[in-house]
Amino acid sequence: MFLWIVLGIAGAITAYVVVGVWSDRRVALPPAGAPPPLPPPGALPVAPPPPAAPILRGDTAASAVPVPVAWRDKLAAGTCGCGQPLAIASDEALRYDGRLLVVVRLTCAACGHARSVYLAPAEA
Repeated sequence: MFLWIVLGIAGAITAYVVVGVWSDRRVALPPAGAPPPLPPPGALPVAPPPPAAPILRGDTAASAVPVPVAWRDKLAAGTCGCGQPLAIASDEALRYDGRLLVVVRLTCAACGHARSVYLAPAEA
């Protein structure tokens, strides 16, 4: 009984190796690091992926913008992409990496675009 199990496993391994060698000789694989093959003439070109949007200061907690203690009086919210002014919709305090930060939610009344900005108020 044990002999037949060993012979069956050895036969399966042999068949696997034979099929692998046969397919390797039939299908030529490009070497590692080779450039991809060129598309056939007349094929539609593949567009490259769009570039990632840059991370601006204040977009993440790690890039919080330092502001004075009285930041609310001096904050200029800026303008939206549509050209209209942004207004402060809400703000929330949080702790990140041991620092006190304020997340300010800015919204545009004209187009409804919203953006969050992280601020790091100076210590009083």
